[in-house]
Amino acid sequence: MDKEKKLRLQELEKLISPKEKRFIEELEADGCKAEAALRAGYGKKNKRSAATAASRILARAEVQEYRALRATMIYEEQGISAESIMTETAKVYRRCMQAEPVMIWDPEAKEWVESGEYRFDSKGALKALELMGENVGAFERAEKKDNQFNVNINVVDKVEKSG
Repeated sequence: MDKEKKLRLQELEKLISPKEKRFIEELEADGCKAEAALRAGYGKKNKRSAATAASRILARAEVQEYRALRATMIYEEQGISAESIMTETAKVYRRCMQAEPVMIWDPEAKEWVESGEYRFDSKGALKALELMGENVGAFERAEKKDNQFNVNINVVDKVEKSG
């Protein structure tokens, strides 16, 4: 992690309480907000109040930035970057696209033999393509609009009889 990020992390640590810091560390351990809050000392063994405390803490901008910087630090220590994720996603895509022979049991030969059919992991391949496409902006999705209709209604004040 570069020096600038470390300094910012230290600044943020001064803005959050030790109890909040512990909550964030507990949250990183298992991702369960209510359980992390309980382990950090919030809620007094009441899961509902712990969940409320977790939501309140996570809504603070300083906490959000602190969590994001910690995540960046952890990923960098493990050598994980946007580029490495894309590289691994591309590997998954290529693997999913490899045709694998369908094997069937041959009772006469008493062994598994190729059936002549092949299959590939289309679901995994499509998911990998989706992740890569979203990263490069390939899928510009239209914003969903409310279910509203614009209807023009003309009101006629007088009705004329034709002759």
